[in-house]
Amino acid sequence: CINCDAGTYSSGSGSTLQNSCLACSAGTSSISGASKCTNCTIGSFSTQTGASACYYCSAGSFRVITALDSSGCVQCFPGTFSTSGTNTCQGCGAGSYLSSRGASSAEACVQCPAGTFSTGGLSICDNCAAGSYWSGSGGTSLLLCTACAAGSFSTGGISSCNNCATGSFSTGGFWSSCMNCAPGTFADTSGTTQCKDCVSGTFSVSGLSVCVSCATGTYTSLSATTSCWLCGKGTFSAVEGLSLCRSCSTGFYSTETGATSSSSCLAQDQSILFAFVMRQEIDYYSDAKVDIV
Repeated sequence: CINCDAGTYSSGSGSTLQNSCLACSAGTSSISGASKCTNCTIGSFSTQTGASACYYCSAGSFRVITALDSSGCVQCFPGTFSTSGTNTCQGCGAGSYLSSRGASSAEACVQCPAGTFSTGGLSICDNCAAGSYWSGSGGTSLLLCTACAAGSFSTGGISSCNNCATGSFSTGGFWSSCMNCAPGTFADTSGTTQCKDCVSGTFSVSGLSVCVSCATGTYTSLSATTSCWLCGKGTFSAVEGLSLCRSCSTGFYSTETGATSSSSCLAQDQSILFAFVMRQEIDYYSDAKVDIV
């Protein structure tokens, strides 16, 4: 008996004619002398009838179903690649990523930059969480990301933490931003871990790098204050930043609060004092005259 040609088959017996061999349909193939055609395996295809072999999807693509032609070959998705004839794409290794489709080898995968990591098969590397950093490249795990030191912070995905700006602080750990210094305190340098108290004669509101001197006419005798107080009656302050107001000189008085100059201190009324003294003298002599009589 003569074998049917490759790409054809005959399922019967006792055939006397070669045309009893039937061509394999598209999506199948056969070798010489086959009694039936074989479906193309996953990852391969045939485009016409009478195929003696199936063709594989090209490198950078894959096939997940038996197909009749190459239109069923799908490009590998980002984060994966394939060599010729595979039915699945392989993921890029840990510490790398791939943002494009259709990669045909592992060499197309790119190492993750500093501040990021990948556990494999990713189209983009994951950022280190806010409050942490990673200075190396090719990170393979979240565990490589390190918490920021006190006085610094990060928003995530960076190779080093940023120092807190003046007027703010952090105490270390996973801080995504620094906290403003509380009212009554300040931080005059960057990277501060603890704010300092304002001294007497000064005050601050939240987030300042330097305390503000009390204005003229005001004072504060305490540290870490949030405002200054008006000078009381009988006192004044002519310069900024005083912890105590000055008293009016002896023989002077003032009914004004928040006075900014010694000119607010008034001399006591001498005419009233003179009239009082004279009245005392008159009364004295009047009494003495009565006694003589």
